[in-house]
Amino acid sequence: MGVEQYPKQLLPPTLLSGPALLYEEKKTQKKWSFLQEEKKARKKQKPSVVQFLKEEDAYTRKSVQRALESRPEVGVSVAHQAESLEMIAHSLRATQPEVRANGLLAFSLMKTPCHDFRPLANRVSTIVGHLTDRNDIVQSAASKALTAILTTGSAHEVDAIIDCLRHDDSRVRCSVLKCLRTPHCNRLSQETNPSALRAVKHVLKDVDADVRASAVCTLGALASKGEVPVLLTTLTCLSDSNSQVRAAALRALGRLAHKGHIGVIAAASEHLHDEDPEVRAAALQALGVVAEKGDMCLRDLMLGHLMDGHSLVRDAAMRSLSKVSVAGDTKVRQAIQERLNDEDEHVRFSAKYVMVYLTSKTD
Repeated sequence: MGVEQYPKQLLPPTLLSGPALLYEEKKTQKKWSFLQEEKKARKKQKPSVVQFLKEEDAYTRKSVQRALESRPEVGVSVAHQAESLEMIAHSLRATQPEVRANGLLAFSLMKTPCHDFRPLANRVSTIVGHLTDRNDIVQSAASKALTAILTTGSAHEVDAIIDCLRHDDSRVRCSVLKCLRTPHCNRLSQETNPSALRAVKHVLKDVDADVRASAVCTLGALASKGEVPVLLTTLTCLSDSNSQVRAAALRALGRLAHKGHIGVIAAASEHLHDEDPEVRAAALQALGVVAEKGDMCLRDLMLGHLMDGHSLVRDAAMRSLSKVSVAGDTKVRQAIQERLNDEDEHVRFSAKYVMVYLTSKTD
């Protein structure tokens, strides 16, 4: 192997010749071989929490994390768990946010605890305590750690996380609700964990509007499509005094209701004239999903909102029209074409997209 084949950082700093060059070549070859052997040994090493915490390279650490998520540690000894916990505790006390974040992720990667292993059994409360960390990176890591435990943790830990919906801090309640509605939490459907839905329904009456809005989103994500009790509960949220809650309820109804649901269509139509543009846009989005194709009454309502004073509403109206209108509807095409000159850039982009879609339907 010639010197030119080595990485640049391993080349001799000066141009040498003769015996000196030969000496540098051998020394570089030896160093290069050592690095390659070390890399091979690292690849053969069984992924572990200790390796995750000790790894300095971010890409390798991410690979170890993925390996542990898909294939958790099995048959680990108490001594190994103790070593991991000691390293995690040290990481959580660190001043660097990245170190604390890695400590939280490592905590979630550990083997499901035995009941007699008390330090690991209390990891939920430890992670929840970092949801209000002063650093956003640590908060995000704590949220990811809870999501991982919801997926792979014990039933006792899942119940402990759900119980955090009664936490005194509204930020914690919002974070837990967000974790509960992640796509990975397939264990929390109504059939397998009805306590989750009951807990979320209770939070719909929370004093904090952000928590109520987040609870509506979570309810729509956890419940089954067409579930009548959940639909009725979500419909009551449309009378909330907070506009974010009303908008979240409309989006949830769009996910929960079957096509042509009269009650949802009537409720969403009433909110087309809400004072908040986000609510009007959410109502249009819900109608675009639930309304039957070719419904001329709803089509005319949507056409009227193409002239709304807020760009968010005009954009939602166009996208909903593309779902409700039938092929060859010249009135819809003409109205969308006028939006190609809209003052808002996003509306103009949506108009181009919808025009292409309508053209493809007629062809």
